[in-house]
Amino acid sequence: MVLRSLLFFAVSLLLISCNQKSEEINTSLIKVRDPKERLAEWWTKVYEAKKKFNNGDLITRAGSDVISASLQNFNKQDKTYSHSGLAFLESGEIYVYHTIAGDNNPGDRMIREPFDSFCNPEKKSGLGIFRYDINNQEIDSLHSYIKDHFKNGMAFDKLFDLKDDSTMYCAEIITKGLKRSTNNRVIIPTTVVKNLRVKDPAFRGKVFKIFEYIAVDNLYMNSHCKEIARVQFN
Repeated sequence: MVLRSLLFFAVSLLLISCNQKSEEINTSLIKVRDPKERLAEWWTKVYEAKKKFNNGDLITRAGSDVISASLQNFNKQDKTYSHSGLAFLESGEIYVYHTIAGDNNPGDRMIREPFDSFCNPEKKSGLGIFRYDINNQEIDSLHSYIKDHFKNGMAFDKLFDLKDDSTMYCAEIITKGLKRSTNNRVIIPTTVVKNLRVKDPAFRGKVFKIFEYIAVDNLYMNSHCKEIARVQFN
């Protein structure tokens, strides 16, 4: 009862204060931004970031939905991004290869998507470009590794099982591709969670004493990778 009274009192003070100051507001300073103008600004940011691209770069993104937010929470160091892919220049266009599941990809197979589509500010809330310390030969090897899995229809790993290479999730295929193409020189760190209970029906209520996975931030928060661009669509 006391808490409710205090809350009512605080709200009342706020309303009184707002009413008293409302006459002092200069309405000429209030400007509602045109959605088209805002979107054009965001696309400009995408194109500016795109100019910094190099073959084999890691591209990350985040959405503005609940699923994206839950995936961001898998990150322990930087919760900015929820998804990742590798980008390569092919026939004069930049394409991002990535594995994903869900309504936007009902086949659950690996996707080859134009850069602009992958980072579309109408659907995403931000993007990042990161670069590994790999040479041209290693980039070509990584490109071949990714293309082969794309042609073979690599499916998304819904169980997040690092021991099984028959299916892979986005950060997993990038990690394993880097390890193979650099002859074990570039090793991406993993994240470990203890006593994890998974509610997803696919796991049937299983509890993992130790659950090891590769989060999106593991891909770039390491000594082998540097940040090239980071863009947020406000």
